[in-house]
Amino acid sequence: MWDSYLLRVGVSCGIWPAKGLSLSLGGRLEGVPVEDWFGGSEGFRRPGYAVSIEPGIAWQYRKFSISVTAPVAIERNRERSVSDLRTGRHGDAAFADYLITGSVSYRF
Repeated sequence: MWDSYLLRVGVSCGIWPAKGLSLSLGGRLEGVPVEDWFGGSEGFRRPGYAVSIEPGIAWQYRKFSISVTAPVAIERNRERSVSDLRTGRHGDAAFADYLITGSVSYRF
């Protein structure tokens, strides 16, 4: 399975510009489609999607930047896979209620 997607959109606002501190709030959509967008769709997969609200905080100091976001799922949907459709079943799924992501970057 090579197909998956992630879409993020939101806004960021400096709350303490002199110290490089900002807050963000956005929406997030991520998932795995029922069928491959590229290649065959015969492999094992658990298709579905999650919609989340994603608050975050970022700090920038000189050439360094650190950010942390914590998307909180508001909707999760396990869709029927190709094999589910063939057998008439609807498989299981596991979605996280929340997730903490962080990044550190350095500008050269």
